[in-house]
Amino acid sequence: MTVFPVSASAKEKSDHVIRIGSFEETYNTVNEKGERRGYGYEYLQDIAGYAGWTYEYVTSNWEDCFTQLENGEIDILGGISYTDERAEKMLFSDMPMGEEKYYIYTDASNMDLTAGNLDSFEGKNIGVFRDHIPEVLL
Repeated sequence: MTVFPVSASAKEKSDHVIRIGSFEETYNTVNEKGERRGYGYEYLQDIAGYAGWTYEYVTSNWEDCFTQLENGEIDILGGISYTDERAEKMLFSDMPMGEEKYYIYTDASNMDLTAGNLDSFEGKNIGVFRDHIPEVLL
Protein backbone atom coordinates (compact mmCIF):
# COMPACT_ATOMS: atom_id res chain seq x y z
CA MET A 1 0.00 0.00 0.00
CA THR A 2 1.30 3.46 -0.91
CA VAL A 3 0.13 6.74 0.60
CA PHE A 4 0.45 10.02 -1.33
CA PRO A 5 -0.66 13.21 0.45
CA VAL A 6 -2.15 15.66 -2.04
CA SER A 7 -3.59 19.08 -1.27
CA ALA A 8 -6.57 20.40 -3.14
CA SER A 9 -6.92 24.13 -3.61
CA ALA A 10 -9.97 25.61 -1.97
CA LYS A 11 -11.39 28.80 -0.55
CA GLU A 12 -10.92 27.52 2.99
CA LYS A 13 -8.75 24.52 3.72
CA SER A 14 -9.77 21.98 6.29
CA ASP A 15 -7.32 20.65 8.87
CA HIS A 16 -8.94 17.25 8.48
CA VAL A 17 -7.41 15.02 5.80
CA ILE A 18 -9.81 12.88 3.78
CA ARG A 19 -8.34 9.46 2.94
CA ILE A 20 -9.21 8.36 -0.60
CA GLY A 21 -8.95 4.76 -1.75
CA SER A 22 -7.12 4.74 -5.08
CA PHE A 23 -6.88 1.81 -7.47
CA GLU A 24 -5.85 1.66 -11.10
CA GLU A 25 -8.77 1.44 -13.51
CA THR A 26 -10.17 3.22 -16.54
CA TYR A 27 -11.26 6.38 -14.70
CA ASN A 28 -8.35 6.62 -12.25
CA THR A 29 -4.82 6.44 -13.59
CA VAL A 30 -1.38 7.48 -12.38
CA ASN A 31 1.34 8.18 -14.94
CA GLU A 32 5.06 7.47 -14.61
CA LYS A 33 5.55 10.86 -12.88
CA GLY A 34 2.95 10.01 -10.24
CA GLU A 35 0.39 12.46 -11.66
CA ARG A 36 -3.22 11.40 -11.23
CA ARG A 37 -5.71 11.65 -14.08
CA GLY A 38 -9.14 10.49 -15.07
CA TYR A 39 -12.80 11.09 -14.48
CA GLY A 40 -12.77 9.74 -10.90
CA TYR A 41 -9.81 11.91 -9.95
CA GLU A 42 -11.27 15.06 -11.56
CA TYR A 43 -14.62 14.45 -9.87
CA LEU A 44 -12.95 14.24 -6.45
CA GLN A 45 -10.85 17.34 -7.16
CA ASP A 46 -14.04 19.30 -7.88
CA ILE A 47 -15.52 18.15 -4.58
CA ALA A 48 -12.31 19.08 -2.72
CA GLY A 49 -12.32 22.55 -4.23
CA TYR A 50 -15.93 23.11 -3.26
CA ALA A 51 -15.66 21.62 0.25
CA GLY A 52 -12.14 22.80 1.10
CA TRP A 53 -10.91 19.28 1.69
CA THR A 54 -7.33 17.99 1.63
CA TYR A 55 -6.86 14.48 0.31
CA GLU A 56 -4.46 11.68 1.13
CA TYR A 57 -4.53 8.97 -1.54
CA VAL A 58 -4.16 5.39 -0.32
CA THR A 59 -3.18 3.22 -3.29
CA SER A 60 -4.02 -0.47 -3.39
CA ASN A 61 -6.15 -2.88 -5.44
CA TRP A 62 -9.95 -2.49 -5.44
CA GLU A 63 -10.63 -5.38 -3.06
CA ASP A 64 -8.16 -4.06 -0.44
CA CYS A 65 -9.54 -0.52 -0.81
CA PHE A 66 -13.08 -1.83 -0.27
CA THR A 67 -11.99 -3.70 2.87
CA GLN A 68 -10.23 -0.56 4.14
CA LEU A 69 -13.43 1.44 3.58
CA GLU A 70 -15.45 -1.13 5.54
CA ASN A 71 -12.87 -0.99 8.35
CA GLY A 72 -12.85 2.83 8.46
CA GLU A 73 -9.22 3.03 7.29
CA ILE A 74 -10.20 5.18 4.27
CA ASP A 75 -13.04 7.68 3.96
CA ILE A 76 -14.03 7.66 0.27
CA LEU A 77 -13.88 5.02 -2.44
CA GLY A 78 -15.31 5.39 -5.93
CA GLY A 79 -16.43 2.58 -8.18
CA ILE A 80 -18.75 0.89 -5.70
CA SER A 81 -22.01 -0.47 -7.05
CA TYR A 82 -25.05 0.35 -4.95
CA THR A 83 -26.77 -2.52 -3.16
CA ASP A 84 -29.29 -2.37 -0.31
CA GLU A 85 -26.88 -4.41 1.84
CA ARG A 86 -24.01 -1.97 1.24
CA ALA A 87 -26.28 1.02 1.86
CA GLU A 88 -26.86 -0.28 5.40
CA LYS A 89 -23.13 0.14 6.15
CA MET A 90 -21.97 3.03 3.95
CA LEU A 91 -23.25 6.27 2.48
CA PHE A 92 -23.99 6.73 -1.21
CA SER A 93 -24.58 10.10 -2.83
CA ASP A 94 -28.13 11.00 -3.85
CA MET A 95 -26.89 11.55 -7.39
CA PRO A 96 -24.83 8.76 -8.97
CA MET A 97 -21.35 9.48 -10.29
CA GLY A 98 -22.12 7.39 -13.35
CA GLU A 99 -24.38 4.70 -14.72
CA GLU A 100 -23.75 0.98 -14.83
CA LYS A 101 -24.80 -1.20 -17.74
CA TYR A 102 -24.22 -4.90 -18.09
CA TYR A 103 -24.24 -6.73 -21.41
CA ILE A 104 -24.43 -10.38 -22.35
CA TYR A 105 -22.38 -11.24 -25.44
CA THR A 106 -22.89 -14.27 -27.63
CA ASP A 107 -21.82 -15.51 -31.02
CA ALA A 108 -23.88 -13.63 -33.64
CA SER A 109 -24.71 -16.91 -35.38
CA ASN A 110 -26.36 -18.27 -32.21
CA MET A 111 -30.06 -17.90 -33.04
CA ASP A 112 -31.18 -19.66 -29.83
CA LEU A 113 -30.85 -16.44 -27.78
CA THR A 114 -33.13 -13.52 -28.50
CA ALA A 115 -32.61 -10.03 -27.06
CA GLY A 116 -35.62 -9.04 -24.99
CA ASN A 117 -36.82 -12.64 -24.63
CA LEU A 118 -35.65 -13.88 -21.25
CA ASP A 119 -37.21 -17.30 -21.88
CA SER A 120 -34.60 -17.91 -24.60
CA PHE A 121 -31.91 -17.86 -21.88
CA GLU A 122 -33.51 -20.77 -20.02
CA GLY A 123 -31.04 -23.64 -19.62
CA LYS A 124 -28.09 -21.67 -21.05
CA ASN A 125 -24.75 -21.16 -19.30
CA ILE A 126 -23.64 -17.56 -18.73
CA GLY A 127 -20.15 -16.80 -17.44
CA VAL A 128 -19.62 -14.04 -14.85
CA PHE A 129 -17.02 -13.19 -12.22
CA ARG A 130 -17.88 -14.77 -8.88
CA ASP A 131 -18.87 -12.35 -6.08
CA HIS A 132 -19.39 -9.43 -8.48
CA ILE A 133 -22.63 -7.52 -9.10
CA PRO A 134 -23.44 -9.21 -12.47
CA GLU A 135 -23.57 -12.56 -10.67
CA VAL A 136 -26.15 -11.19 -8.25
CA LEU A 137 -28.15 -9.53 -11.03
CA LEU A 138 -28.30 -12.70 -13.08
